[in-house]
Formats: sequence, structure tokens, C-alpha cells
Amino acid sequence: SAATLSIQAVKSLLLTLASSTDAEFELQEVVNWAVEEKKKITLRFESNQSWKFIKESVREEEVGTATVTNFSGITKIDKRNIKKIKEYHWKLNSEYELKVYSGSYTIASANEQCIVLYKGRGGSEAVTATNKPPEGTFGNVDPIEVDITGLIKLISVGHFSIDRTSENCHTP
Repeated sequence: SAATLSIQAVKSLLLTLASSTDAEFELQEVVNWAVEEKKKITLRFESNQSWKFIKESVREEEVGTATVTNFSGITKIDKRNIKKIKEYHWKLNSEYELKVYSGSYTIASANEQCIVLYKGRGGSEAVTATNKPPEGTFGNVDPIEVDITGLIKLISVGHFSIDRTSENCHTP
């Protein structure tokens, strides 16, 4: 039925997000927080980014040539214009974490009723023409939070079916 498929879809989504081998157990724990303990369940994404200076380099680039030829055909001078370009190399380090928690989020409570679903890190490099890091977001980025209490409660509903063989059933 549509209700069963919806429940399985939500359950699969949450299990897919969880990278832990205990994902099924952790999901049941989250369901208990919502149903038994009647707590609000929140999905939280945190990120921290920082730029690190790597090196300064100078490269040469040809910006144009000028050719002078004598009318007698004997003198020929090629003049090349070379421009020196200073470049600054930077590395972006990024760490991120997706977690689910119950109740209000504080650093102290994060360790008690918080399950990390996914954690990762990455990086990239950039080159600038100034000795300042590239503009953009860096440092601690404001976390993104989504209340998923309703989704978690939907999982706890379990299997719904209609017994059409019962004498009291009037469903076609």
C-alpha cells in the first residue's frame, strides 16, 4: 500500500544517510526518542572551512610581439613583451558532519543524545592575484537544522493492512 511504501521510503532514506554499521539500531533509538520519550528530533548539518596559504609563485606571460624590418631587407628585430605575473596558491580545507539529535542542541547534550550519521572532509586549491585568501564563506558556517520528528514518528507507525476476510470489513 501507499502508506507502507512511504514508511519504507523514509526509513531507507535515513538508513542511507547513516554510514554506521549500527544504522538500524541507531534508527530504532531515534524512533524511541520521538515516540517513547516524546522528544523533538532534529537533523543537523555542520561545516567548517578554512583557507591555508601554500606558496607564492611568479610566471611569465608573453603579451605581444613587435617586429621591425629594415626596408633593405637586412635588419630584422623581434621584440617580445614579457609580463611577470605574481600568483598566490591557497588550499581550502573543509570538514562537515550530519547528525541527528533529540531535544535542544547544546555542546554538552550533543554527546549524550546525538548520533553522527555522516562525517567527512575534503579540500580544493585556488590561485589568486592578491595575497589575500579567496572571498567566500570560511570559518564555522551556521549549522542547518531540520525538524524530522514527523518523519521519525511515521516510521514508528509500522505496518498497516486491512483484513478483507473479516465479517466486520466493509472495505472493497
